[in-house]
Amino acid sequence: MKATSMLSRSTPSNCPQAQTSSFATRQRGFTLLEMLVTMALLSLVMLGLASSFFSLGQTETRIDARLDQSSQLRASMNFLDQTLGRISAKRKPGQQNVNDPFYWFEGNGQAVRWVGIMPARFGAGGRYFFELGVVQGDLVLRFAPWNGALQFPSGSSMESRTLLQDVVQFSIQYRGEEEDSIEWSDQWAFPQQIPSHIMLNIVTSQMALPAKILAMRPAGTAGQGSGNAVIGGGR
Repeated sequence: MKATSMLSRSTPSNCPQAQTSSFATRQRGFTLLEMLVTMALLSLVMLGLASSFFSLGQTETRIDARLDQSSQLRASMNFLDQTLGRISAKRKPGQQNVNDPFYWFEGNGQAVRWVGIMPARFGAGGRYFFELGVVQGDLVLRFAPWNGALQFPSGSSMESRTLLQDVVQFSIQYRGEEEDSIEWSDQWAFPQQIPSHIMLNIVTSQMALPAKILAMRPAGTAGQGSGNAVIGGGR
């Protein structure tokens, strides 16, 4: 009788009552340590996602800036092609000696001045004074209507148009078609000639641009070339 009572009080582990107690124990919830580990892992995941979105935004901004600058560059080169590419062959009056320029053209490594034809859709058309150079980090083209003056006007008295922004390096080279001027030079020192080509080397804060070569045609001449800008530094 006593043995039977003790046997009845000892419950096997596989009985329904023991299984219910064990299941209730397992359903208590997460411990504080488990919650802390989970929150730390979620924080790392969120930090990685935020960093990825930030990098993606920066990349998109840089791409947009480059596309804008490329579009600006194409428009600028097209405008230069129609102005610098149509230089006036009109002789400059008032030469005192053979070292004075015969034509309305002056150029060095940082700036170039000339008289050319303004396309009608960009202004009133006709002959204009032009000056190309870098002003406060921007590539600027200055211009003023031809008025029969004996000298180029000062830059401050001319209108201006910004062709390209954030220019950190800029240089100009020239070459002609005569034997003595066939090599590229950063100074045009041939007063009795007009250059046949001008090479622009431009580096902006966003990119280093390929050398741009502009073929110069005296206005009113057909020439053999198209007068369009080309890429590269070859002859």
